Amino acid sequence: TDSVKWTSVKVSGQPIYTIRNLSPQTRYEVRIRAVCQPNDSSFWTPIRRFDTQCAADTLPFVENFSGCSFSNFPPNSCWGRYTQSASQVFGGAALSNVGTEWTYSENGHGINNGGKARVNIVGTTLSAWLVTPPILLQSGSKLEFDIALTENGNGTPASGTRVDDKFMVIVSADGGDTWKQENATVWSNDSTGTYVFNDITNTVNHYSIDLSKYSGVVKIAFYAESSVTGNGNNDLHLDNIKVHKPHVTPPTVVTLDADNIGDNTATLHRRITEGTYPIDADGFYYKAASGSQWTSTTDSVVTGLIRGTKYQFYAYAQTNVDGNVQEYQGATLEFTTTGSASVHPTVETRPATNITPTSAMLHKAIAADPSEPVNLQGWKWRKVGASVWTTTYDSLITGLEHSTEYEFYAYATTALKTDGYNGNILHFTTAAHTPPTVVTGNATAIGCYAAMLTKTITAGTEPIVEEGWEYKRVGEVVWTRTTDGNLNNLGQNTEYEFYAYAVTSNYPKVKGAVIRFKTLQCTDLETATYDIDIYPNPADNMVTVAVEGLTSAAEVVVIDASGRVVGRYRIASGESSISIDVSSFAEGNYLVRIVSDAIDKVERLVIKKR
Repeated sequence: TDSVKWTSVKVSGQPIYTIRNLSPQTRYEVRIRAVCQPNDSSFWTPIRRFDTQCAADTLPFVENFSGCSFSNFPPNSCWGRYTQSASQVFGGAALSNVGTEWTYSENGHGINNGGKARVNIVGTTLSAWLVTPPILLQSGSKLEFDIALTENGNGTPASGTRVDDKFMVIVSADGGDTWKQENATVWSNDSTGTYVFNDITNTVNHYSIDLSKYSGVVKIAFYAESSVTGNGNNDLHLDNIKVHKPHVTPPTVVTLDADNIGDNTATLHRRITEGTYPIDADGFYYKAASGSQWTSTTDSVVTGLIRGTKYQFYAYAQTNVDGNVQEYQGATLEFTTTGSASVHPTVETRPATNITPTSAMLHKAIAADPSEPVNLQGWKWRKVGASVWTTTYDSLITGLEHSTEYEFYAYATTALKTDGYNGNILHFTTAAHTPPTVVTGNATAIGCYAAMLTKTITAGTEPIVEEGWEYKRVGEVVWTRTTDGNLNNLGQNTEYEFYAYAVTSNYPKVKGAVIRFKTLQCTDLETATYDIDIYPNPADNMVTVAVEGLTSAAEVVVIDASGRVVGRYRIASGESSISIDVSSFAEGNYLVRIVSDAIDKVERLVIKKR
């Protein structure tokens, strides 16, 4: 608005236009008119004004209020003063109610260095905010400031109990858009604050707050609160605000030459000079020059070394600032122990044995000399083509894949060579899995509503976890699974088909051939072909079943008129007859069926009680 010259821009077909390259913290005026033709345009609209936001201050940000006065406070328009309850703002309300409680002061009370900010903490409604301009942080930034608490109007210690009074430093992580309670450092007297409010003295109290968890543009508020009257009328003074990235001087670590070197021992030396932060821990790291694993020690005298061996070592020092541990190291130096050089162990990888589809037994031979004892030994193995080796101390490795080539080698580690001495790499291939053999046997003991299924299963290279049959009516789609070969509740005079199966870990289902059978019709009791000699018939207590020309064992099944199997017997191989006790059978007609490898004969039996 200080300029009299307007900058014009032509806009066509755009309902919204963004004005760029404006200056921060500046008030601008804007007006619009329509241009129909070069010499034909409308009147200008009324002038509208807007203010651009403040540019973020870069580090270091310093404010000691030396350029302020009673009429010129705060230092510039990018600062803010508000009066609004912190709990309300923490709850999401915008910080917008302008206030004037924070003022400029030149008195010598509390902080005797001229200009400073001051707020009178008194009454029931004090909620005073003093907010900095936006500040662009760097990593590891830090806030420092001075405060003092005096009785109102003089420099004596604060008066009253001040039980309700609070002071907060609040960081807005999004440049002033929101203010959150978790980002507040609190001075209070109710045991909930970071500091105790009544511990603030009437002289300079210097505080620092770590800002390393914040990044980008922030604003920082200094907030004072009083909610109860009659327990104090005091002034809080604020000065020497500084946001900066502290310069850290690291400690100096110098590794010095080793001495007192023997066959198995040496004395290490260092010189450490403390920097910005105190030393939290220090010591040495050392290892055999041929090894890869460093050993730490806080003792300058190291023992258990191997004779005639070159070692490397360096000194270190650590600082610990609020849990952030930093280590600083000196140069790496060398020394060689006295005595004859050690004899390294020899490692021989031997062929694998007891190879199965999923496991193998590994072997090795390790010869070690007392001058370099073995600390750890074992094998490393992997599938050929894999990138990662698996370490094992057990010679039996399991969980392998069948029909797969593996490679392995034996190793041994010592204090001198922590990454190990290795044997040659050998190979083996796991055995192939063979499936079980499944033979579906013929159905036997076929009745009107029942039948017995048979099978022969021979295991392959792995155990059988399940075996049985699946059956269904011929022409149907869905198979019924069973592990019991005695089928009941079948349909009479119905054709069925079935097959045997077996399940292993690697073979979900190995099937036998599909075989069919047909159940009897119940009227077969009257129309059956009578080719069996049964006597006596009718019978009461005992009956003999004889089959002429029987050359092998046979099964005898007795079926009642309802199709239910009521008895099942066996004629041994070499025999041609069997005596059956029928005393428990009810009167009526029965079907007797003889089934063997060569015959399937049926005869009617009549039971008649005397």
